[in-house]
Amino acid sequence: MVTTPDFLPENKTLTPELVATLPKICLQSRGDLSTILAQAKNRHVIYVEHLAAVADVPRLANIAEESGIMVGFVVDCTSPADLEAIMDDPTGLIVGAVAHTPEVAALLRNSLVPYVYDGSVLEQVIYAAARITDAIGLVSDFQLTDDAEIIPTGAAVFVLDRNLPLLCQPAEDIRQEKIEIMSDHPLVLLDSMGFNVAVDDMTIEMIEATELEIDQYYRLLHNTLDASFLPMRTRMALREQVIEPVFAELVDAATDASSSSPASQEPAQEPPISLTPEQAAAIDPALLAELGITWADLGLER
Repeated sequence: MVTTPDFLPENKTLTPELVATLPKICLQSRGDLSTILAQAKNRHVIYVEHLAAVADVPRLANIAEESGIMVGFVVDCTSPADLEAIMDDPTGLIVGAVAHTPEVAALLRNSLVPYVYDGSVLEQVIYAAARITDAIGLVSDFQLTDDAEIIPTGAAVFVLDRNLPLLCQPAEDIRQEKIEIMSDHPLVLLDSMGFNVAVDDMTIEMIEATELEIDQYYRLLHNTLDASFLPMRTRMALREQVIEPVFAELVDAATDASSSSPASQEPAQEPPISLTPEQAAAIDPALLAELGITWADLGLER
């Protein structure tokens, strides 16, 4: 489990300027890869996991290489032929698959290929998807108690108890008309309830709509990295070499600013010794001489 740094209060608010400097991860991106990667360059996106057809991967791999951004492909798998193409991938960029039937899910599982399952939350759980992708459907399994407490039921309980990655996709849910506006998305609620929430794209619109602060951003970013289909060593390298240095610099800069003020750099001074004549008269001069202390050391003249 990643330990969230103790960010100072003045760094809690995620301004657009700060968000622009923070690393981001995009999972299950859709559409024209060239456009996605061109936009990603300006947003400090460090990894894109793109949905694609198996046959398109060689062409898309060239686009990915030219962009300079790390890209992995999650491809549609509908038959044993698709699975064979995945296993023989010449680009090395296919990291996972999408299964649409229990039979294909079994093929992928037996071949040790991570996959998402195109179905209800219950079906995703039953057919052992590597991450859950329907946050809105999962919330439909919630109930409100007489004490106004929201509790998960059904498949949502299993997702919570087993700490399965739950990928929230606010923009995609708006596109599919599951929600009307970004602020309607339950990702903050799910995070507060202890679900292992990942986010497909940390856009400034999503951050402002959900009022995320930097500690939440940090945690969700690490969750998203862990929810990706990248190998563990690659995830560790991104965490240690790319993500952590950015946040460490942010924390260190704040700490340095508070510790580098002139007042903090001045050594503490001992208060001056002040003795009354009566106190001075009671001091044995022989004892002072034995201790190597002079009258001047005591602020007195003799």
